[in-house]
Amino acid sequence: MEYKYKQIKNFLDQDTFKKIQEIMFSNTFPWFFHKSQTSGKNDNFFMGHNFYHNHQKNSVYYDLIIKPIIKKLKVNMINEIRANLLFKTKKHIQSEFHVDKEFFCNTAIFYINKNNGYTLLKDKTKITVEENKLLIIDTKTYHAAVTATDTDRRVVINFNYL
Repeated sequence: MEYKYKQIKNFLDQDTFKKIQEIMFSNTFPWFFHKSQTSGKNDNFFMGHNFYHNHQKNSVYYDLIIKPIIKKLKVNMINEIRANLLFKTKKHIQSEFHVDKEFFCNTAIFYINKNNGYTLLKDKTKITVEENKLLIIDTKTYHAAVTATDTDRRVVINFNYL
């Protein structure tokens, strides 16, 4: 099965993107520990930051970081927005294939920094990581996150929306 996806390079203007990147890579941006990336048992831990969860804003950084992105995405309804941080590994480590939600919506992955990690779609399509790039897939698209081996961290913001 071939999945449909859309990639948009240079999604935000450079000034807006650099401000977001600077905030997320600062020593004051709060990250929280999660035991696994998916509900599978073969995943590694990661750090996360929930911007929007349980039908409400969940972060003081929502307006600064998220508003410019959802405005350009033309989002009607948000289900969840979370940043994910995967640490550098000696070899590429892949999460389990998964869908973010069991109901229909769109998933967008916004890449914050360039690295040699990637997003792998179940049909073996490899989406390279480039800063300020947005990948849009629908919820039926099984995908996996793959760690980076060339930078300290791989940072993305994951959107589930209509």
